[in-house]
Amino acid sequence: MHRSGTSCLTGSLQQAGLFLGNHSTWNPFNRKGNRENPDIMALHEDILLHNSGSWNAPPAIIHLRDDHLTSARSIIAGYANEPVWGFKDPRSLLMLAMWQQLIPQLQFIGIFRHPVSVAKSLQRRGFDRVDDALGLWETYNRRLLEAYEKNPFPVVSFDWPQVKFHAELNSAISDFQLQPIADDEWFYSPELHNHAEQDDDALPVSVKQLYRKLQTISATP
Repeated sequence: MHRSGTSCLTGSLQQAGLFLGNHSTWNPFNRKGNRENPDIMALHEDILLHNSGSWNAPPAIIHLRDDHLTSARSIIAGYANEPVWGFKDPRSLLMLAMWQQLIPQLQFIGIFRHPVSVAKSLQRRGFDRVDDALGLWETYNRRLLEAYEKNPFPVVSFDWPQVKFHAELNSAISDFQLQPIADDEWFYSPELHNHAEQDDDALPVSVKQLYRKLQTISATP
C-alpha cells in the first residue's frame, strides 16, 4: 500500500545489491525518492486508466490490451543483463497476474504499516476522508494477504523499531541472492518514518482483522 514504507524497503534492497535500473531518487513526499521505475509506473497507470480506475480507485478486475504486455516485455528486456533485479510500485498489487505470467521466477517481498499511520499520511497528501483512506489501505493489503496465502513470501512491518526492521530484513533477503546490509549502510532513516502509537479500537472491524493477520504473517519465519 502507498505510504507504507515501500520506498524504505526498496532502498534497503538496493543497498543489499538489488538492481533497480531507472528509478526515482527524489520526490516532494520523499527526499530519498520513491525508488519507482517511471516506465513501470506509467504502464501501471495506463492499465488502470484502461480499466476506468486509478491508484486511489482500484478496479476490481484488470483487463489488458496487447500493447500493455508488449510494453511490459520491453521493460523486462531492459534488465536482461542483470542477474538480480527488481522493481517497486504499490500498483503492482493490482496486476500481479500479469507480472507473474511474464516473469515465472518472480519473487515477492511485502511490507505493511498501521492503517491509521497510512491514513494520516494520505491526508497530508490531500485525502479528505479518513474512511476513504482506510478503505484504500484495506483494498491494497487484502491483495497482499491473498498473494501471500497463495505462495508465502517474506513480509515485514514498517511499524517495527529500526533495529528489528533491519534484523528481519537481513534475514529475509538471504533467499534473494542479496548481501546482508551493514549497520552503517541502511537506507532507513528517521525522516522516512514518523511512528506513533495508534489506537486500534476506532478501526473498522474488517480493517482491524486484516491488520492482525498481517502482523501474524510478518512474525512467521
